[in-house]
Amino acid sequence: DVVNGFAEAKKIGKCIVFIDEMDKFAGYKKYAYEMTENLKTQKILLHELDEIKDFDDIIVIATGNKRDYLDDAVLRSGRFDRHIMFSRPNEDDRKAIIKHFLKGSRLASNVLLEDLVKMTAGRSCAEIECMVNESKISLVHNKQTELQLGDFTAALNRIIFSDIPKDNVKSD
Repeated sequence: DVVNGFAEAKKIGKCIVFIDEMDKFAGYKKYAYEMTENLKTQKILLHELDEIKDFDDIIVIATGNKRDYLDDAVLRSGRFDRHIMFSRPNEDDRKAIIKHFLKGSRLASNVLLEDLVKMTAGRSCAEIECMVNESKISLVHNKQTELQLGDFTAALNRIIFSDIPKDNVKSD
């Protein structure tokens, strides 16, 4: 609850208020189906952010995945003065991420780590984790004993093309 969180911070004084996934509730451009609730929450957040300015010993930090989903009113100076962007993982990082999430998984002979690294170019750590998780779901669903390259390809396509109706995507 936004109001209770800020009220508690004002009582405590010297503290950090951490808001996770702010783009999910303070963003309106993508999540139109939650528009009314988002706008209500956003107005409360803006009010609390403006009130908190009087407390020099309270720092507000927020995270989100899609900065462009956030309303300009949330991002204007005086509310969130610093914006830190993390770059997408490079080839070595993707390799380490994939190895980490595949730990303990059995891979079919047609699955090469180098191919998975190439497939995930430009993807975030969360997207890579999701690809591996989706592949594991496919493994269980299809009663397989090893992850197949097709599992990873289908999982990545599902992540990339999630908003595209299936009849608009050709299998090849």
